[in-house]
This record gives sequence, structure tokens and C-alpha cells, in this order.
Amino acid sequence: MSLTREKAQLMSASEIDRTLVRLAHEILEKTKDLDLLAFIGIKRRGIPMAQRLAQKIEALEKRQVPVGILDIKLYRDDLSTLTSSPWSAPPRFRFRCKARTSF
Repeated sequence: MSLTREKAQLMSASEIDRTLVRLAHEILEKTKDLDLLAFIGIKRRGIPMAQRLAQKIEALEKRQVPVGILDIKLYRDDLSTLTSSPWSAPPRFRFRCKARTSF
């Protein structure tokens, strides 16, 4: 038995896909240098979103967009209620960030 219950469906699968495509187009319109484009997904739910956006842009531009993972456990404000000794994995970026002063 599941402990969660669905109250309402906000978007259908096709609406989510359309929204991601629209977001990918907006990102491409605002990104001057695609060589500097990378996504960092915040662990847990942000990782699939970053990966899906990268896939949409890869399909549109025929170029790979790097995706990194960031665990923000140490930055939560409720750590004292969770554990006495917080631990966090280091960020996992399989790409090097290029220095850029303006976008």
C-alpha cells in the first residue's frame, strides 16, 4: 500500500514534454555561446529535469550538453533535526566550467 495519494494531475505527459521543448528553445535563444552551456541537476528531482532538458537541446542542436549533479544536503536549514553528523557527497561534474564574466 502506497503512503502517498494523488490529489490532482497538474500536467499530462504531453504537456510536460511541450513545456520542456519550449524551455529548451528559450534557453537556446538566450545562450550566446553554446560551448558554455551545461546543466547542473540538484539531487534528487533536479537531476532528471536537467537530463531531459539536455536531451531536448541535443535533439534540436545536434550537440551534447554536459549535465552535472549537485547534492545540497549540507545547505539545508533542517539538518539539526535530521542527524547529528551531516555528510554530503562532493559535486559530480564531468566537465570543466569555463570562466565567463558576462552572459
